[in-house]
Amino acid sequence: MISFDGHFYSVYLLLLAVFAFPACERVTDLRPEGNGTVVVACVLTQEEKQILRLSLTDQASAMENEQLKKAVVQVYDETEMRLAGKFAFVENNRWESNFAAIPLHNYRLEIDVDGLSRVSARTTMPDLPQIKAVIKKPVKETETIEDAFPDNEAGIRFQTSSLPQGAVWIIRKDHNPSSGELIICEEIATSLLNVDPFNLTGSNLRFSYIGPGSPLDIQLPSGPMVITAFYRYVQEQPLHNVYLRIPPVWEGGERETKDPDDFFSVAGDSFTSDYDWRGLKEEQERGYLLFMSVSEEYDRFLKELLIEERNIEQSKDFFAALFKHENIFSNIEGGTGIFGSYSQARSFWNYGQFAEAPLHLLETP
Repeated sequence: MISFDGHFYSVYLLLLAVFAFPACERVTDLRPEGNGTVVVACVLTQEEKQILRLSLTDQASAMENEQLKKAVVQVYDETEMRLAGKFAFVENNRWESNFAAIPLHNYRLEIDVDGLSRVSARTTMPDLPQIKAVIKKPVKETETIEDAFPDNEAGIRFQTSSLPQGAVWIIRKDHNPSSGELIICEEIATSLLNVDPFNLTGSNLRFSYIGPGSPLDIQLPSGPMVITAFYRYVQEQPLHNVYLRIPPVWEGGERETKDPDDFFSVAGDSFTSDYDWRGLKEEQERGYLLFMSVSEEYDRFLKELLIEERNIEQSKDFFAALFKHENIFSNIEGGTGIFGSYSQARSFWNYGQFAEAPLHLLETP
């Protein structure tokens, strides 16, 4: 997390609790003394409730901050030419509105605060990811790695050509036995070849199979550990920090993969199985892969924010890094921050050969 005190402002993004991303709490900007600037953080989703964060830069007076709570905050569906929702102040800088964003619709945000110019922004809600997934089952049961190679693979593979043309972000949420909660895995890899390298960790994926000694042991109810699967085309692929960002085709070109037959796989050293020998794990212990189609402005904002966060965290001279700061991208007219959108679908990560698996692997949360 980036955290500053003093003459800076905050953009609180509920990207972990409300949306799907880990929280990125603060965007910094060095501004001269003067009137406060409106700061907006709102990312539309297909959920029934939308969250908006609204605040002023630290230069704002107490009176201006009180006036902000009386703001008129509305979102218009420009595709249907109607009011989509009106945000109501809840507490602190949190506002809520009860409407679900519709895929492929255009939205306009308008914020009116007495004494300030109108604040506005636009976004287009991306279509739901329609990524096709297939189950690959092992052709035999083996007890050694040598017997398992080259093709005794069991898992879930995704059709490369079914990826949306726009930017796609992927994370893995996994069960943490210590806390009993689902957490976002810190490292992730894929057999896709044109993934954005901006967040590479410098390490490669090491595990190569599911079986004895791997993170993905599957035990038969009556017998020994059996090697049942491996994500061989992800083996030795570079690990990314938290996210896989698949650039839009107009930026990164047509998607390419190491997997044969137009498929790609995703894996991570710390991923645990969604199944045990009894079948699918209980819901509270069941992880998933989350695929997110993001709007162009949110895609740019999130990438720049993560790069800036990493640069400041790695800087040896905190204050020097701070004063070299360049503003993060914003699409807010009359203020600063982000008004974006994304749609999402999720899938099991792996498949247990002794479990019943649903035919429809990708679903909206």
